Amino acid sequence: MRDQPLRRDADRLIASVRFTGLIREDASAAANPLDEIWHVAHPWASAEGDWIIIGIQQAGA
Repeated sequence: MRDQPLRRDADRLIASVRFTGLIREDASAAANPLDEIWHVAHPWASAEGDWIIIGIQQAGA
């Protein structure tokens, strides 16, 4: 993933962003480790528009 964090796939641009840290599902719960890679896509032809989440990968598992 570190080799290709941004790549072109046909008519879209795909970015992979790694998120790490601690997450708490409930205010009174203990924090749990988070290690995920989010894959997002955007049309290649335009700088306009939103990035769409196309996948979330559990990296620390």
